[in-house]
Parts: sequence; C-alpha cells; structure tokens
Amino acid sequence: MEILFRKFPGGDVVPPEPGEMHIRPRAHEDRDRRDLARLVLQRGVDVFAGGSGPIQRVVVNADPSLDDLLAATFTIRLLAGDKLPESSKTFADYAALVREGLKPSTAPLQDSLEGLFLALRNAGGEDLTDAAVGARFAADWTRMADGILQAAVKGVDPFTTTLFGAGQEFARERAFLIKDHEVFRQDVLSGEQWFIKIPGGPPQGMALLLRRPKSLLFKYWSRRDQEAPSGQTFLLLAVSWGTGQWVFSTDPVQRLPLKALAEALQAAEMTHDSGRAGQDPWFDGKPFGHTLVAAPRGGTALADDKVLRIVKQWTGAKPFSTKKRGSMTRWAATAAALLVAAGLGSFFFAHVGTNGPSGDPNQGRGLLLDDDGNGGGLVPSVKGNLHLVAVGVSKYRIGKYNLAVADTDAKELASAFDKQSRSLFGTSLAGP
Repeated sequence: MEILFRKFPGGDVVPPEPGEMHIRPRAHEDRDRRDLARLVLQRGVDVFAGGSGPIQRVVVNADPSLDDLLAATFTIRLLAGDKLPESSKTFADYAALVREGLKPSTAPLQDSLEGLFLALRNAGGEDLTDAAVGARFAADWTRMADGILQAAVKGVDPFTTTLFGAGQEFARERAFLIKDHEVFRQDVLSGEQWFIKIPGGPPQGMALLLRRPKSLLFKYWSRRDQEAPSGQTFLLLAVSWGTGQWVFSTDPVQRLPLKALAEALQAAEMTHDSGRAGQDPWFDGKPFGHTLVAAPRGGTALADDKVLRIVKQWTGAKPFSTKKRGSMTRWAATAAALLVAAGLGSFFFAHVGTNGPSGDPNQGRGLLLDDDGNGGGLVPSVKGNLHLVAVGVSKYRIGKYNLAVADTDAKELASAFDKQSRSLFGTSLAGP
C-alpha cells in the first residue's frame, strides 16, 4: 500500500477516489483534531474518509506533520489486518504534542524523534505532490516508521529515550541537524536580542530578532536551544524576510497571545494607508491562538524601524548585548591587578597569612619601609598562601535556569588570580 501526498481543499471533505483513503477525519466535528494518530487508535480506520473498493493508496496532506504520517502508518497496518503494539499510544501522544508546537522531551533536537522527522522532511523537498519527490520522501518515512514500530514493540518511551541516536542509518539527518544548529548560531549573532515582558508572561523573557535567517529550522532552535547566547530560550521570535515581510511568534508552551500587538501594528498601518490596510490587514494568528502575528500578504507599508518601535514599546524591550559575556572576565582581571598593585606600590598591607608558632599575629613579620626609608607597616618575612575556589554553574537540572558563561567566568577568574598573585604569596592555589 502506497502513501501519496495531495493538497486537501478547505471546507467539506472531498470524497476520495476509489481505492483511496484520506488521512482526514470524515466527521465535521473531528475536522479540527490535531491528534490524528491518537484518533485512529481510539476509533479505527473508519474515522477517515475512504473511497469505494479495497484501499490501495493512503493520501496525506501535501505538507505533512509527524502526526499525519504516524496516523497514515497506523492506518496502513490496521488495513492490512496487523495489530499495533500497545506502546503505539505513547508515540501518538508524542506526535500530538509536537503538532501543538510543544517540546515533548528534554533530548536535544538533533537526538530527538521530532528532530529526525524535521531533517527527513527538509531533505524530502518542498513539493511532495510531485510523484517522484513524494515517492522518495515516503520511502524515507517508511524507514523511520519501521523503527518507530519496532521501538513500540519493545515498549520504548520516546519521551525519555533516544531512538535513532546511534548507528549509521540516519547519520546524514543527524549531521544536517548539527550543521543547521551551527548556522542558527550565526543567524543569532547577526540579529538582535532584547529583554522583554509580554503581558501574562514571566517577569522577564528574551526576544530574538533574525534577519533573513539562513537556518532552515531556526523556529525550532529558538524554542529549544538551551545554549542560546543569553542563557535562555527565546520567548518571542521576530523574523524579517525583507520587503515588509515580518513574522512575530511566541513559544506555544507559554500560550501567550499577541493579539494586542497585531492590533497595534494594524492601527499604525491604518494610519499610514487606511485603504490598503483595510483590504490587506495584519494577520492576528487567530487559528493559532493568537500566538503568531504576520505582516499583510503584500508586505507592510510601515518602515522597519517603525515596526520595531511598536514591537519594542509593546514588549517593554530593553537591549541585551552579547558583549556582556566578558564583563565578569574584565572584573576578574581588574581585581587581580589591584591585588598585585597592593604589593608593588610604596606601601604593603599587613600580611594576612597564618600566625607564627607562638600565636602572635605579628610573629614572622618584618617592618616594611617605604621608598624614603620610613616605616610603612608590617611586611611578612614569610609569605602566606592564597586559596581561592571560584564556582560558576552554567548547566542546571531545570534547563530554563541555565546560564551562558558562568563556568567560563569562574575558570578565567581563577586563572587571573593564579597568575597575578604569585609574587605576593608563597603558594597560590586558585582553581575553578
């Protein structure tokens, strides 16, 4: 039985051709379901619209989700009279969460079931309705589906276990994900970041502006990248594609609506050109719970700086600079320099090492003379020891608390003290 790809028209379900079954709910009340794999497990293949005669072809939406294809695979197995493993429901639950834009597991995208599907989909090409392109992608999906079903037989949990993390079978796809993540990093460096506060959201979040991003999966990386330069994943993603084309979206996990932002942008558009704005308005993202805002189809007439001014004002944006990364390091170097300066100037401070054998704090110390031979204080005749432990934690058990360079700052602080204090102390033990 083969899988075909076709653009499904909106509105009522078009009756399938003889021998076809469409992975699209038959009943009107199920039309907006976003968990089709779970639906077929619950109610069987009759939940989907089928043509007359034996089913030989299963037709899937031309831009399929993981959930669509998993539903197609379950349907094909059930039509063949095969029994699906009990753990199939776990995979259906996983696919439903992915379809909602949620992150179903803590695994890095390049090691996750979701990530592998995205890599396959990217390699498959844009137009799956082309017979040759669709056939190649269907073959790749079948390989992945076989692995999923084998894992389901073994009771593997995709929420906690990496299915395709080893071996050569999907090495090309994993390599693509790793490379695309590197490209995303460069996109971030070419963009902007802000501290923001979205109404109804956390006290402080991060926004990321990308300009013509080259990463193909930038949307996914921005929501799942625990190593973002800010130390956080991004609550708001702003993308400029040029020629007045803008898209703003929030992390679906937070479910923070941007309807008020869409209204503010549309109001500015109406002020600029009411006729045009009335016919081609800003998209307020209603089908997505207002978590997405997009410029008019023909592009906004507003200048880029005007658009950004409205967005920054609405989010209370404050600048974030990646240059802050070195602030702790500069402080460490300054502190170490001051420590050395205390020993190289005209007067030394009293030695703060251990007391002498008798317990007298002055025993073992000598008189320090200044440049003119005057008494300037006490100087140790035996140098004391420096013990410094610098602690910087970047990775936490709860990922949202991760920091970007805390561990690096701790190492550089310890190194600076170790190098600059050797002339002042007998033993210098400084380490991260």
